[in-house]
Amino acid sequence: MILTSPTIVDLITNGLPPLIENADPEQLEPGEMEGGQYDLRVIEVRRALKSEQGVLIGQTERRTLKTEEEPRVVFGRGSDNSGWELYFGHYYLIKTVEIINMPVTLRGIIEPRTTTFRSAAHLWLEEEERPLTHLLHGGVVPGYQGQLTFGLRLLLDVPFRLEFKARVASIAFAEMEAEEPCGYSGVWQGGRVSTEGQKERGF
Repeated sequence: MILTSPTIVDLITNGLPPLIENADPEQLEPGEMEGGQYDLRVIEVRRALKSEQGVLIGQTERRTLKTEEEPRVVFGRGSDNSGWELYFGHYYLIKTVEIINMPVTLRGIIEPRTTTFRSAAHLWLEEEERPLTHLLHGGVVPGYQGQLTFGLRLLLDVPFRLEFKARVASIAFAEMEAEEPCGYSGVWQGGRVSTEGQKERGF
């Protein structure tokens, strides 16, 4: 069963811990959260760097790419809006404002906002502990706690501005049949973005 918007708001405002920390106050107002889903916002953008040692996805070890945080810029003279100017040919990892605290009775279902593909941008969403999986839909497993990381790549060579705290994806919540006995305890717990080129255990 998919949770309704009022139930999500209640779990955010009264949950211990709250289902979503750093939630957008506007979306918690009556009638603002539509369709039983909360819109996730971006707070940090990192660019994946090329590496001679490359990537390792092994049975017992992994090594993901080093990343570099992209600086925020102000859009226009005298403007209060800031964000990131992104460029064709790069692969970015974007991190959410929100911290998700998944109970062992719920699973998160993530979808990109349609504005991304209408703007020739491809958003890779988290699927369990694999933040670089090529998916149109993603998930957050029971027991995960932390910010979410998505991959972003531009499909056309056009000027592209991503505003600070812009809504980039939405998350809905589905109830499990029963309490999940083995909540998430993987290496991405807590909202890690990358191993930053270091080799570590693969699970």
